[in-house]
Order: sequence, then structure tokens, then C-alpha cells
Amino acid sequence: MSFTGKFNKITRRLRKVNANSLVALSAVKIREVEQRSAPDYQGWLPWNLLLLMRWGIEFGRHEGGVQADEQMLASLMNDAQGLLAVDPYLQDKTNGGIEKFFRRVAYQQFWFQRSISKMDFGRLWLLHRDIPEDGEIAKALMEASGLSVKDFVAMCAIVWAIDTTRPGVPLTLDLLDESINIDRAMLKKFMACVSTTISAFNREVSRRKGAVRSRVLQVHERTPFLRYPLLREGEAYLVVSKRVLGQSIIELPWRVARERRGNDAAVEYGFHLERYVEKGLTDSAVRFKNEAELRAICRDSKVSDFCLFGEDQAVVIETKSVEIRPCAALNPINEVLWRELEDNVLKGIVQGFSTATAIARQGSTDEDPQDWRYSLWILTPGRLLLGPGISAWEELLGSPVERALRDADISDEIIPPGRIHFLSLEEFDFAMSVVDGGSKALDRVATTTDQSGTLPGQRRYQFEQSLAELGELNAPDYLSKAHDELWDYAKEMFIESDT
Repeated sequence: MSFTGKFNKITRRLRKVNANSLVALSAVKIREVEQRSAPDYQGWLPWNLLLLMRWGIEFGRHEGGVQADEQMLASLMNDAQGLLAVDPYLQDKTNGGIEKFFRRVAYQQFWFQRSISKMDFGRLWLLHRDIPEDGEIAKALMEASGLSVKDFVAMCAIVWAIDTTRPGVPLTLDLLDESINIDRAMLKKFMACVSTTISAFNREVSRRKGAVRSRVLQVHERTPFLRYPLLREGEAYLVVSKRVLGQSIIELPWRVARERRGNDAAVEYGFHLERYVEKGLTDSAVRFKNEAELRAICRDSKVSDFCLFGEDQAVVIETKSVEIRPCAALNPINEVLWRELEDNVLKGIVQGFSTATAIARQGSTDEDPQDWRYSLWILTPGRLLLGPGISAWEELLGSPVERALRDADISDEIIPPGRIHFLSLEEFDFAMSVVDGGSKALDRVATTTDQSGTLPGQRRYQFEQSLAELGELNAPDYLSKAHDELWDYAKEMFIESDT
């Protein structure tokens, strides 16, 4: 049966089902499943449950209809799983087709297989703590929620904590009002910002810029519940999933600011991303130079944001406050992906090569820079899921980067493709916890990750997987401190003394 045939079979069944009952039952099942590790999901794949919730709201009956039960839900799950058999990239048996299929799977599933952590709360606070109240980000969050940037982040954390400490207890406005020291009208406005009703869900999702409308692509979509992790009915709030709520909290300030301020918010986030990285580098024991210091060395060249110096390794860092839009991540043909990457990642790679070339020519320390091995880290807030640099080079980036380097009269030999890495902010933090040992530690990180990016049969899809070869990955001290600072602020501002 074709995809259309399988999809129509699912929607015919959903049209008979009461949407509210399907959503409620699916949410209960997801909360059960997300307590287990992925191998123990036992067929209850949470991303398929989220997909059925989405389609159930769209096609199900909002009045009357058959009440969903577990047997019906299991049958619908089997139907949803059957859609994979007709995935066009899985049917393409070439390396490129399989690579693209797994990129879609990674985009859909990797985020769900991790829980929000102390590191995430610390990162969220450190990234947003010093954002000025007269900037575009602060104005956007104030318009949407009535709260300052710090208060918005603190409230997100408090709602997560209340849901965590009272499992199975429905979130209601009365419960939140009793627990949080905030004006009820302001609390209601904040909750409206992070929730939607079942009846309004389709409208809210479809009006978003970049909304995924293709049914084929929706099968692998990161669920739109990430923007609306709470479903509101009157003054009660259904938590769609604990994992969804956690990931949503990590992304919400960025999402809300981008919705209301577009590129202006992205530009401002780029500035704060650089500041965040510099704080992490300063806290570590690694030697580095920032953009201003690099300009003083490389006067006639475009430079990157940072360069780290080990004993015989140098790592150039270029930060970009970008993400791949859902439609491009889900339809990763080279032309579509390239349009996403051309104005940011390509320029970042070229600047990285320019910086390494200029340092090698000009020198930046008393050591002989000609002997250094250069690596390039392209750092973004989330995971681009492009795989290791050499794979991205072979599949997509090689020819256009080489052309751009020729046009700029820059050699492509100073940074081999296997030494180009795409890092999320989380992976940068992990790296900082490892390089805290200084120059020799940086050399070990660079050597290990470069080898993992080039050796046949040992390529790691994510930078974090290469770092893990050096041992257990832990939160760096600056995130532990930021985590504690967030909760101290939240308690001071919003928590009743007897809660």
C-alpha cells in the first residue's frame, strides 16, 4: 500500500474517535514510556504517540465519538509504524539515501532520548541572565508573557519543578497560584504563552512560519508540542510529556523571541551566544584569543570568534545562532539543505580557514605556529545533525566550500574535512569540562575528535560521541554555579516561604 493509502486508513479511523480521549490516553502512555530506556519502549514509540496526538486533534471528533482505549491506541500505533515502510529515503538504497533517512530519524528522535538536566538549567540561565531589558529579546518575552527575561526563565523552571515533584497531580491555575508568589493575572498570561487549547492547536501550529504541511514529512517531524507543551482546558493544563516539557523549556525563550522579533532576535542571540562561549572559555584553563585579539594578529583577514591554543593543536571556533528549519531537516536533499546553510555555515567555515591561515602566517605566540594542527568547530545553539565534518563535506559542503576558498585565495589544506566539527552549545559545555586540564587536555580533545571524524568505520555522528571516548562527560563548574543561581533567584522572586 502507498503512503497515501496508509495515511488515509489512519485518518478514517481517527475521524470516529473522540480527540480529547485519544490525547489524554496518549499522554498517559507517553508518561509511562518515557520512564524507560529506548530499548524498553516495547513498541510504544513516543514519537509515534505524539504523531497520533497531533493527527487525533486534527482529524478526531471534538464532540462525541468513540472513546479511545489501549487496544485501539495499540492498533493505531501499528498503523503509524507502517508508514516507515514507504519512506522514500529508506527505499533509496544508496549511501546518500540511507544517510538522509538517518538524519531525519535523528532529528525526530535524538532529543526525546534525553532528560532535561542540571546542565540545561544552568545553560538556560547563563545564556539569558544578562540580556538587557531594552533589547529585542526582552521586549518579545514581555509582550508574550508579561515577564522579564530572567522571570520568564525562572517561571519555566518552576512549572517544570512543580510537575516533577507532584507526579500524577494535574496542573491547575489554583495549584500554581498556591505554589508561586505571582499575581494571578500575570500567571495566567504566562501560562497562556506556553500552552494552547485542543481546539486552537491546529490553528496555532499551521500559522507558524515554516510549519510542516506535508504528511510524509510530519511522520518524522519534531513534534509541534515542543512549542505548546501544555494543553489548556479552562484553568487546567495537561502536560503532553515530561520530555517534551523539558525540551520545550530549553527552547522556549528563543522560540517566543523569534516568533515576535524574527531576525532581530536572532542577531541579538548571536551576540549573547558569543558572550556565553567566552564565559565558558574563561572559566576553563585553556589558552584562547577572542575576535578582537585575533583581529590584532590577522589585520588583513576575516577572523572567527575565538581560537584555542594547546601545545601542538589549535582550535578555531565560529559561533552561529542558526538552526535548520523543519522543512529542510525533514527533506534533506542537497539543494534544500544548501539554501539553509549557505549564508551562515558556509561563511563560518570560510572564516575559520581564513583565521587559521592568517595565524599560521602571522603567528600568535612565541611558539612556531607552522607546527600546529588546526581544527574548526562550528558552534550553534542546537544540533544541526550534519554528522561528522568529513561526511558533510563528502555529501554536501565540499564543492561549494572549495569554490569559496578559491575565490578568497585561501588554501583548503590547512584544515582537512575530518577536523571540521559541528557542535551544539551542550557539546561545547561538555568539551569545556574536558579541556579544564589546560593545553594538554585541549590537545587530547582535538586529537580524539579528529580521529573519530576521519578513521574509516569509526566516524561518530555527533561530536559528543567522540568526546565520550575520553571518559564520562560532566557539567563544567560554571554551569553548576549557574544552575544554583537560577534556583536561588526563582525562590527569592516566586516561591512562597511555606511551599
